[in-house]
Amino acid sequence: MVVPTDTRHNMTVCRVENDDVDVDAYLESNQDIRWIITRVDSGLHQKCLSMEEDAVRVIRSAEKRRKREELKKSILADLKGDELVALPIYSQHESD
Repeated sequence: MVVPTDTRHNMTVCRVENDDVDVDAYLESNQDIRWIITRVDSGLHQKCLSMEEDAVRVIRSAEKRRKREELKKSILADLKGDELVALPIYSQHESD
């Protein structure tokens, strides 16, 4: 549960151990009892983490493709004419 606190963000996550407060005892005590702000939905958090993981995977794949394309352009820019095509390894995959 998220409950109000006197911390920097004025709230924190905690485990509720008792939700049956004796109103008379509360009114007579100096103990601070605060309302629950919200319940933590760990399923929603896991879904968010999963979506983040998917996004990172897509971004890394795109970055890898971009680097390959840059390398390919760089290599081809350094070659003159049909040097690469003339190499025996260039057509090796076609004969397999």
